[in-house]
Amino acid sequence: EDESKSERTKEPTQPRDHRDWQNLTGWRIGWGEETHSVCCCNGKIYWGSLNGKLLMLDPSLTPVDLSSDMDQNWAPNVYNDMKWNYKSICCMDRYNDRFIVCGCCSDKDNVVIYDTETEQVSKTFTHKGEKPKQYCTWHGYDVSAVNWANSGQWIFSGSPFSGPGVVQWDVETGTQIAEYDHRKNWDGKREPALYGTRDPHEIYGLRATKDGSMFVSGSYRYLYLWDTRSQQLVKQTEFYPPPSKQFDREEDIPAYWANQESAYPLESFGFSNPAQTLLTVFGQRIAKVVTYEFPSMELISSSEPKFKEFQ
Repeated sequence: EDESKSERTKEPTQPRDHRDWQNLTGWRIGWGEETHSVCCCNGKIYWGSLNGKLLMLDPSLTPVDLSSDMDQNWAPNVYNDMKWNYKSICCMDRYNDRFIVCGCCSDKDNVVIYDTETEQVSKTFTHKGEKPKQYCTWHGYDVSAVNWANSGQWIFSGSPFSGPGVVQWDVETGTQIAEYDHRKNWDGKREPALYGTRDPHEIYGLRATKDGSMFVSGSYRYLYLWDTRSQQLVKQTEFYPPPSKQFDREEDIPAYWANQESAYPLESFGFSNPAQTLLTVFGQRIAKVVTYEFPSMELISSSEPKFKEFQ
């Protein structure tokens, strides 16, 4: 990042060792843009940058062979650097192959609807929450998850900060329909984390049913099933166990939690059949794939597949 542009565009002297899809994508298209979200919409590929940019690649105008170009820098005109005033993009979800909703790190207007036909922002909402004085979580997101529902009439947004964990929005009117408080029954006791301590109910994952009548949200250790009709929490399922020990010194925490199952939040899950009767969840730190019956959230299967290291 400290190198000049001329230095960044030089051909590398040796092939790069690609092990992380985020770093691979960011290095390939943005010379150091750390990319966290990718969305295919309207025949184009959109990248959400944690450095506060929306990047777009149109394959019809700039065909790129990802396999053959793996170890080559891309030319500057491969992507369009869209005008963006909403800081880092943490998550994206598309609707009807035209609209993309982005969860961003701005203090206001942090839920952004982008029209891929006009290439303009059409609407913004503000998911309110108070940022912690010191970041002690895996990511410092204002909005960590977004999801369309009910034929594009609603959007759900999730946030790890204080305040409502999930907010439901009316897209047409731009008004807030409901808030869902994940900390209502929390005793306030914090847990050891990668950095200091953490709130165990910070929301990082979100998936709503097609009609928006129910949704599942995920924190570090829990899955929450909500009914939007009654606006009530139906069930809270423990996915990972609580910390197995306490610490006398805070500096002991990171080394311990680097090897713990719940060191990383539950943000990768979704329905695995068209009828939406199966919910599959992927654990991150220790590879774990769990399938639940939906909406009962009864466990169907759990496995820890062994993945070969990507060479």
